[in-house]
Amino acid sequence: MVSLASLKPLKLNLVWDAGQKTVTVNAPGVKEKLVLTIGQKEASYGEKTLTLDVPAQLNKNRVVVPLRFISEAFKAEVEWKADKNTVIIRSADQVETYKKLYQGTDLVAARKIAVNLPSKDENTLHNTKEGAYYQYIFPEGEALRYYYVVGNLYTYYEIKDDVKHLVWEGVEEDLWKKR
Repeated sequence: MVSLASLKPLKLNLVWDAGQKTVTVNAPGVKEKLVLTIGQKEASYGEKTLTLDVPAQLNKNRVVVPLRFISEAFKAEVEWKADKNTVIIRSADQVETYKKLYQGTDLVAARKIAVNLPSKDENTLHNTKEGAYYQYIFPEGEALRYYYVVGNLYTYYEIKDDVKHLVWEGVEEDLWKKR
C-alpha cells in the first residue's frame, strides 16, 4: 500500500472528492479514468469494473492504494527487487526506453539513454582546465558503465536499477606545470 500522491512521478492526475470519498485518477494520453472509493474493493476504469486485492484506504488524511494495481492500471511496469527491498516503477511512457537500454540491440541509443539517466550523486571534484572539452568513454559493446571526461575531471558511472551511480572520480594533474 502506498500513498496515491507518491505516484505523481508517474504523471498521474489525482482529484479527491471528500463528500463521496472517491479519488479519480487519470494519466496524460490515457482516455480512461480510474475511480476508487475508500473502503471498496471495486473500482471503475473507463467502462470496466476492476477488483482490488485490498480496498483503497484513508491513512492520516492520505489515500493509500495497492501499488501494483494502480501502476498496472496505467500500464506502468512494476519490478520488485527483493535483495534490496526496493520497488522500481517505470511509467508507461518510459517502459520502451528502459527496454532499449537493457535489452535493445541499438548500442548508440542505449548509450544515449544511459548518459541521460538521473543520478542522486554529485561530483565532489571539479574540472580545473580552461576551455574544457568533454567526452564519454564506454567499454566496447557496453552501455551500462562509462567514463565521463570534462577537461581533466574523470568520473566513472555504473547504471543500476534505472539510475546512474557515480562510482569514482579523479582529477588528472598537469605534469607540465609541475616541471
